[in-house]
Amino acid sequence: MKKIVLLVLLIYIINPLFAQFTEQEQTTIFSTRAESPIKIIVLKKENKFLFYADNKSYYPYSLRMIYTLTNLRPMVTEKTYVVGPGRTRLEAFEIRDENAPTNYSYKYGFLMHGTGEDFIKDYPYLFPLGKNKTASEYYSESSLPNNIRLENLNESDTIYCMRKGVVSAKPNVTVLIDKISSSKNAVEIVHEDGSVMVYKGIDQENIFVSIGEKVYPGQAIGLISWQHLSVDLYTIAEGGRITSEVIKFYSSQSENVKTLGEFDDEVSEYPLEIIIKEMSSFEKRKLKKGKLY
Repeated sequence: MKKIVLLVLLIYIINPLFAQFTEQEQTTIFSTRAESPIKIIVLKKENKFLFYADNKSYYPYSLRMIYTLTNLRPMVTEKTYVVGPGRTRLEAFEIRDENAPTNYSYKYGFLMHGTGEDFIKDYPYLFPLGKNKTASEYYSESSLPNNIRLENLNESDTIYCMRKGVVSAKPNVTVLIDKISSSKNAVEIVHEDGSVMVYKGIDQENIFVSIGEKVYPGQAIGLISWQHLSVDLYTIAEGGRITSEVIKFYSSQSENVKTLGEFDDEVSEYPLEIIIKEMSSFEKRKLKKGKLY
C-alpha cells in the first residue's frame, strides 16, 4: 500500500537573513510598523505542497526563503520574492515518489521592499483642494524640505485625492500598521509606483475612505480639521528608509509640471486625461458611468 510519511520540522523566522532586519531601524523610520506582516501558508493539494506568503501590510515586502526539501521537486534551496499586499503564491513542490518519505522545512526573513526605479519623479499631481482654486491664495513656504503647506482653509473644505492609490493608513486604527506619520489626523495613500502621499490635517470624524480602499484622482477623501493642510510625498528605500520628494503639479499653461510655488495665480484644473492616466479600461468604464466611487 502506498504510504506517505510527512514530517514537518520546526519553522523559524530568522532575522539575520537580512542585515536590515533590526527592530530599531524599522521603528525609527515609520512611526509604527505592522506586527509580523508576513505569514507563510503551506497547503497540500493532491501530490503537491503549495507555499504562499500572506502580507497583511499595504506595502510590498522582500521575502527570503530557505527550503530544506526531501522527495520534493523542483529542488529549490534558497530564493527571494517580492510579495505585495494580500496572498502571493511562492512555490508548488511536487512529490517525486509517493512511496518514499516526504519532508520539508523552511526558514524565512523579510524587509520592506523599496520604491526602486519605478518612481515617477515628474508625475502630474492634482491640487488637493479641488479644481478652480488659485494656489497662491493657500500656499505658504514650509520649514520642512519638500513639504506642501496650504493655509487659510475652512473646516468645511474638502480634501481630494491627488493620484490613484490604496489607502494604507488613517486615524483611529486599533492594530499596528505600517504608518509613516505620527499625526492623529493623517491619511496615507500608496501609489502604484511605490511612492506614498501623506495628507495631514484631515478631520478624524470626516474621513470618507477606508484602509485598503483603492482611491482615484479627484475623489474626496475627507474634510479639513483646521485651517491648514500639509501634504508630503515619500519614496521608500529597501528596508523601509524614507526620503521626502518634491511634489509636481499638473499645469495647463506649461508642457511640464510645476511645483506649487511656481503656480502664482494659475487656477487648478482636473483634466480627464490626468484623472484616467493610471486607470484600467474597467475603471475608465465605471468612471464614465459614474460608478467608480
